[in-house]
Amino acid sequence: QFYALMLKGMGLDAKRDGLPRQHDRSQWPAMTERFAAVFATKTRDEWAEIFHGVDACVFPILDFNEAYKYEHNRLRGTFIPNGDNPDIL
Repeated sequence: QFYALMLKGMGLDAKRDGLPRQHDRSQWPAMTERFAAVFATKTRDEWAEIFHGVDACVFPILDFNEAYKYEHNRLRGTFIPNGDNPDIL
C-alpha cells in the first residue's frame, strides 16, 4: 500500500509508465534514477505538501532545527530542550 501511494503522489502509474515490479532488485538502480528524476521536478516543500497526510512513508529530509520543530516530532516528545531556552536543544 505504501508503494502504491508513493507512486500516486509522484504522478506515476506502474503499468502506464512501464515500471518494473517493486521487489525486482535487479531493477532498483533504474528505479532509483527514475524516482530521482521525478523528485527533482519539485522542491522539498512541494513534495512535503503533496505527501502530507498520505500514508506513503514519504517525509522531507529536515535539518536539525526543522526536525525539532516538526509537528510529528513535537507531539511525540522526540527532542528534549536544553536548559531554559525551549528552542535550543
